[in-house]
Amino acid sequence: IYLAGGCFWGTEHFFKQIDGVLETKVGFANGHTENPTYKEVCTDTTGFAETVYIKYDETKISLEFLLNMYFKAIDPVSVNKQGGDCGTQYRTGVYYTSEDQLPVIEKVFDQQQKELAEPIAVEVKALQNFYTAEEYHQDYLDKNPNGYCHLPLALFEFARKAKDNRTELFKALNYNLLALFTIRLIGSYYHLGISKPFQKIFFRKRFYIETETLYRSNVNFMS
Repeated sequence: IYLAGGCFWGTEHFFKQIDGVLETKVGFANGHTENPTYKEVCTDTTGFAETVYIKYDETKISLEFLLNMYFKAIDPVSVNKQGGDCGTQYRTGVYYTSEDQLPVIEKVFDQQQKELAEPIAVEVKALQNFYTAEEYHQDYLDKNPNGYCHLPLALFEFARKAKDNRTELFKALNYNLLALFTIRLIGSYYHLGISKPFQKIFFRKRFYIETETLYRSNVNFMS
């Protein structure tokens, strides 16, 4: 997913703190020139928005979670301004790469709008183009810990501690269902007269089942 949240130095650093984010790149999205430089984008004539590309582990965090975190790092009703930075390059935007992402985006926007008195000013568009910014912009706040940032330091600490509870719940349900399925499967072996399926079965230290042998010598079957 590609997210524009004002100055990309702070926006990238915010998302890098989240457990489950695998990779980030800062660059320029949805403009009308080719291979823009940072100086060109700063002229406010290229149509580009400072944007962060985010690759994430879907087994740890979801797009819905990322978008809700995104809303914590922006002023969603501000137009072409975040913090002290002004201009079209600092507009907010969610740029999707697949139509499959739209229902999740719309769901989050609907939920967030209910919390606001003014209309959300964040644009939602398909990604048209994205050019990676110069190397010195990448991981800028890692390279320059005291560098400029429009976001408060407390927000980075919040991001480090944030967890996608829905994903954690889904994992827990999967573990429980797997254990239940295995127990029933072992029970089926016993009903068939096939005793002692395994010596020990472990499920990520959550479940432990002790049994004996896979089959009797007088029972033949494909495993």
